[in-house]
Amino acid sequence: MEYFAGDSCATVTRHLSPNRTKATNTNINANINTIPCDVLHGSSLCGTDNIDLVENSPCGILLTSTAMASLTDGKVYFGSNHAQWKKLRERNCITDIVCFTEDESKMERDFIFAKQGNTFTSKFCFATTTGKCQVGGFQCDRSTRIFRLISNLKLQNLCPKYQVHVPA
Repeated sequence: MEYFAGDSCATVTRHLSPNRTKATNTNINANINTIPCDVLHGSSLCGTDNIDLVENSPCGILLTSTAMASLTDGKVYFGSNHAQWKKLRERNCITDIVCFTEDESKMERDFIFAKQGNTFTSKFCFATTTGKCQVGGFQCDRSTRIFRLISNLKLQNLCPKYQVHVPA
C-alpha cells in the first residue's frame, strides 16, 4: 500500500500532476496504471481534490469524502454551484450516489468542525466513478477486479437505517 502524508490539498494535486505523469511514463494515464486507487477519499478543506481525484481515475472506483454536518455544505457535497460532488454529478462523473448519517456523538476533544463537549452528527456519501470525466479520455475496463467488486456492492443496499436523501 502506498500513501502520501501531508497537506492533501497540495499532495493530491502534486501526485496527479502532468509533470509526475510525464516523469513516470509518456502515457497520459500512467498515474492510473502505475498507482491504482480502488477507493478515493476527498478532504473537506480543499477546493478541488474530489474533482482532481475523479478526473484522474477510471470508471468503477469508489469515491467518498470527509463527513460533514450537512450534505448541503457549499464546498464538498451538494450545497452550492461550487460544491464538488454537485459538479461531479452534473458532469456525469459519478453515479450510484448514496448518503448516510451517523449516530450523534459527544466530542471528547476539539476537531475542526466540532468542539469538545458538543454533540455532532456527520453525514457522508459514497459514489462510483463513471470514467466519463477522466483526463486523457474515457477509460473503462469492466473486467478489472475492483470494477466487479464495486459493481456488486450495491451501495443502495448498504445500511438502510442510516441512509439519507441525496440532495438535488
